[in-house]
Amino acid sequence: MLYWLLLVASGTCGAIASVLLKVAAPISDSISESLPGILTYGAAVVVYGLGFVMYAIALKRLPLTLAYPVMIATTMIEVWAWGLYSGEPLLLRGVLGAGFIVLGAWLIVR
Repeated sequence: MLYWLLLVASGTCGAIASVLLKVAAPISDSISESLPGILTYGAAVVVYGLGFVMYAIALKRLPLTLAYPVMIATTMIEVWAWGLYSGEPLLLRGVLGAGFIVLGAWLIVR
């Protein structure tokens, strides 16, 4: 059970890091131009790294063919949730594509 939790946490780290990169983008055109931009990009790198470590630990006990789809599906669901929260437009083809990926991950795990 611990390894599945680490796997989901790894996907969550990927989603958080992606949101941090999105949030950091309008702060500055150049990473070196502002302290908030540098800190936000740095936080994204740290969170990605933490997710990578958790994923590597989870792979010690879980098959790659199960772990990767679950991690990606977790990240995708959370990124879509952020998109809804932040008001990004949702296109039907994107919703369908994400739905198929999540459905595929669910079928693999079953």
